Amino acid sequence: MEERIIQAVDRAFAEHEQKLEHQRMLMKTNLGSVNVGPLRPRTALRLAATGLEVRISYPVAVQDSGEIDARVTREILKEVDREPKLRMVGSDIPTIRQITDVSEPKAS
Repeated sequence: MEERIIQAVDRAFAEHEQKLEHQRMLMKTNLGSVNVGPLRPRTALRLAATGLEVRISYPVAVQDSGEIDARVTREILKEVDREPKLRMVGSDIPTIRQITDVSEPKAS
């Protein structure tokens, strides 16, 4: 299941890979000695009381966030509906929530 979700997220990000790589290179140049790893989506699975929970975190520019969120949601819903279907527990409609973590830079 995790592999199917990862593939769905990768499809959603395919068009933005070059933009993210450009941003990573700028960060690497501007931050000097700070090691900037790849800007890639990350997934985590967690077994909850209601079933298996999938958490997806991904980098996105603010101006692209709405488009990327919609694309990721569409790709995941397509994957859930693909054979063999992934069964949603507790509801016929999956719950997809956007959690935005916009951390403020710490003042020196």
